[in-house]
Amino acid sequence: MSVKLPKRLSSKKKKPPKDNAQTEVLHKLGLEAFKTAPLDPASMLDISTWTLENQTPLELKDLPNAFLQRLWLLSPNARSTCCKPPSDAVSHANKSPEEMINGFGEESQYAINPLDLVTAVFMSANTFLQQEMAVRMVQCQFAVPLVLPSIDPEEASRFLLWPLRGVVSQWPSHFLGKNRNFQEGDLASTYMPMVSCVKLGHCGISKSQVLNHIISRLKSCNETFLHRGMDGGQLPRRLSNGLVETGWYVPTGDTARDNFSVPVVISNLRGDASTHEKCLSLLCQASSVVIVFCGNLREKEKQLLASCKDMTSKLILIDVSDTEKNENSVVGFVSTNLEEDISLPKGSVLQGKALSEEELANRLFDTLKDLLPNQLKPVTLETAAKLAVELGLNVDEGTVCKKAMVTVEEVLKGLDEGSTQFREKQLPLQGSLWSKLAEIEKEESKQRKDGKEVNPQLQKEELSQWEDSSREHMESWLLRATEKIITTKEKALDATTQNDLLSELKDEAREEVKREVDKIRSNIEAYLMKDDPFKESTETLKPILMSNMGDLQEQVTEEIMQSSACKDFQKLHDRYAKDRELLICITAAKSMYLAEFIYQFRKRDQCQRVAQAFTSMVIKPTLLDYIYRPLGMRIVEEIQATEQQYQSPNTFHQSLLEELIKEDCFETFLEYLLSFDSFRQRKIQETVVAHISQLTYLDKWRQQRLGEIVGKIAAAVSKTAEGTSGVLSDTKPLLERVCLTLERDGDVDVTRAPLDGPLFSITTEWDRFVTCLMELLAAMRLDLAQDFSQNVDITHLLNCFPIPPQHSLFNRVRGCDKQCPLCRAPCEVEEKDHEVHRSLLHRPKGMVPYDSCSLSYNGCPENMIQGNPGQVKDTHISPEDQNSQTPSVYWRYVLARFNEKFANECKKEPAEIPEEWKKITEDEALHSLKEAFLIRQC
Repeated sequence: MSVKLPKRLSSKKKKPPKDNAQTEVLHKLGLEAFKTAPLDPASMLDISTWTLENQTPLELKDLPNAFLQRLWLLSPNARSTCCKPPSDAVSHANKSPEEMINGFGEESQYAINPLDLVTAVFMSANTFLQQEMAVRMVQCQFAVPLVLPSIDPEEASRFLLWPLRGVVSQWPSHFLGKNRNFQEGDLASTYMPMVSCVKLGHCGISKSQVLNHIISRLKSCNETFLHRGMDGGQLPRRLSNGLVETGWYVPTGDTARDNFSVPVVISNLRGDASTHEKCLSLLCQASSVVIVFCGNLREKEKQLLASCKDMTSKLILIDVSDTEKNENSVVGFVSTNLEEDISLPKGSVLQGKALSEEELANRLFDTLKDLLPNQLKPVTLETAAKLAVELGLNVDEGTVCKKAMVTVEEVLKGLDEGSTQFREKQLPLQGSLWSKLAEIEKEESKQRKDGKEVNPQLQKEELSQWEDSSREHMESWLLRATEKIITTKEKALDATTQNDLLSELKDEAREEVKREVDKIRSNIEAYLMKDDPFKESTETLKPILMSNMGDLQEQVTEEIMQSSACKDFQKLHDRYAKDRELLICITAAKSMYLAEFIYQFRKRDQCQRVAQAFTSMVIKPTLLDYIYRPLGMRIVEEIQATEQQYQSPNTFHQSLLEELIKEDCFETFLEYLLSFDSFRQRKIQETVVAHISQLTYLDKWRQQRLGEIVGKIAAAVSKTAEGTSGVLSDTKPLLERVCLTLERDGDVDVTRAPLDGPLFSITTEWDRFVTCLMELLAAMRLDLAQDFSQNVDITHLLNCFPIPPQHSLFNRVRGCDKQCPLCRAPCEVEEKDHEVHRSLLHRPKGMVPYDSCSLSYNGCPENMIQGNPGQVKDTHISPEDQNSQTPSVYWRYVLARFNEKFANECKKEPAEIPEEWKKITEDEALHSLKEAFLIRQC
């Protein structure tokens, strides 16, 4: 737990954080607000107004938006930091679209390193926008941030794993032959060799450019890694030092074009690896091979190389040192001797001093070609993320990302068994059941086409279907009629209107039934006449069918008349009458219910206010006293146990005098002489503050004592509440009983003075009051627990103690308050109730102002004693020499040291002091001080 010292007493003030170079870059790019509200994928999609006219950024704040827009369009110049002044924007009208997109002209300005731009946007984006950017950057063959440095140097860097999960590609297996299969994987979880490159010492060669040549080889060089040869790349990096980038090489299957037969991850640490040791350790432990570009090395870098060799499975050194430019380096350049020093296999050092970047890339490519694919172990970035956590780095996959991963895995569970089995489990109705149903429907359709005979059973089925359809239609009508009845009930119509509605509905029902029966008759006639087999029997069947239709009409009408809708309507009518009577009754009693509600509300409010007052005036002071009183005593005892000067008044006074002479400051001596008590209190308070600032148990102590006292208070309240459920009681005697119980059973000192008077005397249900009290007690505990977990302001803390520890400590070492009436030297007698006071170290007169006499070097001379008998009647003057009244050697030294300053302060001429006083040394003064107090102890 950190402790904040008060301003006056603090020796080391905690300065507020200042803007550093990193925050300045974010401010210039207009991204400072996104530290708290990160950019989301909508920022990349916001291209609805994007035109060729506003493509070129005019100032630095336009660069992040331009980067996202260009990246969305997969532009090869997405990372460009070119800005044009407004005057150049007019000339765009004379340029072709290709010139405006890909070129910026000679007057373009570069005010920031492109790598800082990429780093700043990734710092300001949430994980989902980072994933969108990573996918498109890989499509553009750009390197993607893997470890993102922190803006705050005190915070750890962040390992970006989630953005790489969306980067997916396909590649052929490296086995030749007819059965060559394609594999698919993402950049985060696929096992493949990882080649990491770092730099130690100053290198004149571009490490990133060498890596670009390795990736591109005979093809045109892709700018996968930004380097100082690019536009803006020569500008100093302010934000991206410590950044680890990752490029992904994926083979195409064409052996003539492919550099490597397997996919390879190439990581690049920006900046000198000696200043980013955590990232260096991560790459050494997580990589298949580590390539170190070695410049002019000092002993520290040489030791780092030795540690790298112990952590990584394969280490390749490239000597690019320049001994002529650095004669002070401990190791002039890396040579084969270094192979022996750190036990590297022969051939692990490549000489690159005299080679161009392209030539060095070719040699390094040949070395890697020999190692792939069998001599380098495959790794995953997921494993690297686990190592990053162990090394103290942050990993970006938080709760949201993990939930998303669980959901995806749940959806895709079983897909590895094969698409056929997956479809059968997830879509069971589209399997064999679907095929069987299709066969049945085909067979039924074929049978309908082949069937030509008037079948009576078929006719009966058709008629039954029409009847069912008609009934369904009538049920729909009944539903509408029911809604109409309910609407009528809501309008609270009288009985006559309701009877009229019932008659209307009955007539409407008859018409609906007749209409449906007529439809059925028309369907039957058309059905009988459409096919030849039915035409012959039409005249015979028609009367029978029409008779059946008549019976159906009467049957359906009767059913509707007896339907549940009508019965429900009658029930609603009866209920309406009862509801109306109930409404009249409620209206009559409305005022009574309102008065009862107001009464209950006021009682509740009164309980709340009294409980709040009892909590703030009695409970909280008692609680704070329980916490802080023993804490103050413990602090005092700890100081006395550890600080020797607080053992007794004399040892404390002696330590003050020793400190004064060592500090050698006139103003401090003057404060001691003129304000003895306040001077001692200030010194004691400084000791207390310093002691509290070093306490490690303060938060635990307060939390533990808080839990104890809250438990005791709750137990006392609960014990008082026994047998009072629903009983009206006066709260004051019950609250007094709570206090007595807390004092007796909990051994707690309770502040009971506020209970005097009528404030707490109300009549209420005690159990209701207890509920309010318990709620307030719980809320107070939460507030205090939260306060205790915050940083401690010692000034505020000292005010919390009932008896501040500095006061207690002062009372223990203050001694006798009497002073010599002549020179104000304090009494050194430690025995209590002594009547005669004695000072060990009397002071010269020249140290304090006297109005009645001139300055003298004598201390408490006889003539002063004889002239002031009333002042010294209980004071024993005992100079160090019984035969002399001269002051002690200590004060002789002080007066000789500050004679003129004392004179100026007293507005007198300097005291005339013997020459031997001026020869007294500081050691002699301290020796006399120790002898005086030693004699007093004996």
